[in-house]
Amino acid sequence: MQTCARCILDTTIKGIFFNAKGICNYCEEFEEFLKKEKSKIERRQLLDKIVSKIKKDGQGKEYDCIIGLSGGVDSSYVAYIAKQIGLKPLAIHLDNGWNAELAVNNIENICKKLDIDLFTYVINWQEFKDLQIAFLKASVANAEAPTDHAIFATLYNMATKHGIKYIIDGVNTSTEFVRKDMTAGGYIYADLTQIKGIHKSFGSVPLKTFPAMSMIKKQIKRRLKGIQQVSILNYIDYNKSEAMQVLMNKIDWRPYDGKHHESLFTKWHQLVYLPRKFGFDKRKMHLSDLIISGQLTREDALKELARKPVNDFDLKQLEEYVQKKLGLRNEEYEQIMSNSPKEFSDYPNSKWMLDMYAKWKKFTG
Repeated sequence: MQTCARCILDTTIKGIFFNAKGICNYCEEFEEFLKKEKSKIERRQLLDKIVSKIKKDGQGKEYDCIIGLSGGVDSSYVAYIAKQIGLKPLAIHLDNGWNAELAVNNIENICKKLDIDLFTYVINWQEFKDLQIAFLKASVANAEAPTDHAIFATLYNMATKHGIKYIIDGVNTSTEFVRKDMTAGGYIYADLTQIKGIHKSFGSVPLKTFPAMSMIKKQIKRRLKGIQQVSILNYIDYNKSEAMQVLMNKIDWRPYDGKHHESLFTKWHQLVYLPRKFGFDKRKMHLSDLIISGQLTREDALKELARKPVNDFDLKQLEEYVQKKLGLRNEEYEQIMSNSPKEFSDYPNSKWMLDMYAKWKKFTG
């Protein structure tokens, strides 16, 4: 196994390669990204223009933008910044049945302290459980695809319902440069063909209410309804540690024991499913993002990686909880964990369409 000399990504990442100095392609790509990055003043000017447009389009309306709120640091800080710059956000939360108690408390504090209205979409548990189990039986790495897909479909649906043109997301390129769809050969959540194909092969409960949105439908909403996604964190100097400190001081937000651990399924996916089934520790990606963005030293990242994220007892409790909640017998659970990993390409997909769209978007800017 080879590990990058600058970050801590290694050959467990599909598609990684190294130059003569042992620097991985992600670090090299990040350097190219920085060369094209606008200055702090330019980004602030762009943000001011965007905010002015959002406020203008939202005049006379109860809300001028929508934010997805999970209770995690990124979405929570988006809510804080949105209020700081004078926007009128409607917070949308997808309850897929896996919220940690701390996440529920954080969301409540955020909305109360910042005076933000919250709409919670409670997903049909029987449908969603069946879809999650289907993905686990399919043995693909990105078993989080059903959740991520449902979140963005819900955001677009709510934007359409309320006539809101702007969805403020928590994406930040500098701190999330390593694409999560590359994790152990994973795949992006946007492909509805993949979701339907895997469910058809392994599911049994009809998906009557699951929030689904094809790429074509998404583009229709963007073109005809004028809906735009705005990655507001890309226009500021976003430092995760500083953001967490602000949230803790201003709105009584409390941190989790790991990234995206506001969801117990995500926590299990990162700490059990990926390491055991795919031999991959996703913390390598999270920590490497902070290294290349200058927010963490490689030495400190290696120390963090050497520590157990949770103790053995809590990890066992988590594993038992997930197994029980999904209604899996011991033999079913062990079969899922022992089945050989599969590639996304082993199932129906529309990657050709996604690739075509990416090229078109790059060409048109």
